[in-house]
Amino acid sequence: MTCLCAFPGSAAGERVSISTVNYPPYIYPDYVPFVGYGLGRDIVTEAFALVNHPAEFQILPMSRNVWSLREGRVDANLGVSRWFHADGMSTRVDSVDILNMNFVLFYKHQRFPDGFSFRQLPALSPYTIGNVRGSATTRIVERAGLNVSYASRIVQNLRKLEAGRIDFAIAVDLAGWQIIHELFPDKMNEFATIKKPVLTEPLAVIFRKEDRMLKDQFTHGFQQLIASQRYIQILQKYYQHVRIDRQDIPQSVYVHLDKSSPEMKHILAEDTSLTLNE
Repeated sequence: MTCLCAFPGSAAGERVSISTVNYPPYIYPDYVPFVGYGLGRDIVTEAFALVNHPAEFQILPMSRNVWSLREGRVDANLGVSRWFHADGMSTRVDSVDILNMNFVLFYKHQRFPDGFSFRQLPALSPYTIGNVRGSATTRIVERAGLNVSYASRIVQNLRKLEAGRIDFAIAVDLAGWQIIHELFPDKMNEFATIKKPVLTEPLAVIFRKEDRMLKDQFTHGFQQLIASQRYIQILQKYYQHVRIDRQDIPQSVYVHLDKSSPEMKHILAEDTSLTLNE
């Protein structure tokens, strides 16, 4: 563990407040027995702990995440940089990507027994796509002219997919597989995903630019987490029902991982598609 004397102006043990949203399995509001507080939340907590900063999370509605950082109510945000760009704050914040959230198309083997692939989204126009209204992919599918069946929650689309009412459902890969496991634990092998994402959205820790010292401290702790392979170990805890895919890890993280470690074998395997664990 690194002493904070390496970071002048910082008090060891100073608590860091972080705003975020409720977004399982990346962020849970409460501790989940035998799992944790969520993949993203656990990574951030442990990275800050390595530089002697306890992390305290505030679970807020989506609309108040940008506000909380802009108004100085919190020290950082665990979220998506796009939120701040849309609010005109792109020049006032810096971010550190910790994970990639890949919005992919789920489908059933029964519907497409030979699998499915596409190059451009308009190729999906003959099919019905389930999507969450107002999600990050809403504009993307509408611009592509797709036939979209909207719902208010991901779980509703996955239920429609299971019932054969839609051809595909868009969901973040890890979140989608978790919901399928919860809803249809005996049918997981009936589902599959198209590897090519509709959208890749990095999950990041976002700081005000004037808080450069805090960002540097987090980055230092995060680099320690990566170097110790603890980063991959945390991922493995949450990827219980699906393999970790190379595209789930930001390039800025991947370049620092020890490719010779046992934890990396399944990521570096020739077939890195999102498939169920054997």
